[in-house]
Amino acid sequence: MKHSLILAAKSLTVCVIGTLAAHATPSVDVRLVTEGAIHLASSQDVKGPNVNEVFFNGGSFVQEGNNRWSELAQNGARRFSFVERGRDEWSVYLRDNSRGVNIQLDLFRKKVVYSDDSGKNFDLYTIEDAFTGQH
Repeated sequence: MKHSLILAAKSLTVCVIGTLAAHATPSVDVRLVTEGAIHLASSQDVKGPNVNEVFFNGGSFVQEGNNRWSELAQNGARRFSFVERGRDEWSVYLRDNSRGVNIQLDLFRKKVVYSDDSGKNFDLYTIEDAFTGQH
């Protein structure tokens, strides 16, 4: 399993729920990242080319097929649908033509960036977690 977890906290308590087999040797790489967050990652980092789920406080962006993404509410209800326009090392670029809205899932800055056809451009959400299709 390959997971990435971002935690911003002054103190951190970690507990394992469940059991591990006697031969299991989980490894976690702990790294400091910007803004005092702690980044726990397994052997593969989640970046633009391999991400397919991004979580923020209140919901998520989920890849649902070739070039199709949805923004979901915390309860799983679909808020908006997007077409993927491209990816680079750190980001996925999405478009909702019906609303004239662009979304950038910026994994480097840990921000979901909103822009639209009227020229608005701002950080919409802070990314709390992101996963590849391998979890």
